[in-house]
Amino acid sequence: ITKANDESSNHEILEIVRGKLTQSAGLWFDNNEHNFRTWSDFEIQFRTRYFSTTMTHTKFDKLKQRIQLPDEPVTSYIDDVINLCREIDSHMSDSIIIQHLMS
Repeated sequence: ITKANDESSNHEILEIVRGKLTQSAGLWFDNNEHNFRTWSDFEIQFRTRYFSTTMTHTKFDKLKQRIQLPDEPVTSYIDDVINLCREIDSHMSDSIIIQHLMS
């Protein structure tokens, strides 16, 4: 699908994509299909919806596993944890960040 050429119509490509999506992704497509005029429209919105979620989970897992290394200065550890917290949620409260630092 990603190798579609200029001879393929956007409608054909999007119909193929819809046939491949299952469960929540298929429902998401149905609810947002009116926003997809081109393959590029779909691709941008799909990546925003699903890859950002995956990245957030990955960063949260990294945060949960983050411990201060034996040679690591406390300030470096704190800065890294705060940075991870802000990447996960830019509006994360200071009290939640402190909880992550203390765990």
